[in-house]
Amino acid sequence: MRDELIEKMHIKKNKRIARQTALNSAIAIVSISEQCRLEHPEHLGRRVLSLADEFYKWLEDNSQGG
Repeated sequence: MRDELIEKMHIKKNKRIARQTALNSAIAIVSISEQCRLEHPEHLGRRVLSLADEFYKWLEDNSQGG
């Protein structure tokens, strides 16, 4: 029982790390002109979140041997 709980905690921790890694990578990759960032921050946000989601899915697929 204790080992199962520890395993679940590790899985949750790894998923949090993967999400954060995906978000940080997406932010680093997305490049929009400064003017566009100032005028349309919601567009930048959508691009970052979309890219982070794709990267997170890729991380999950590869962590499962896919």
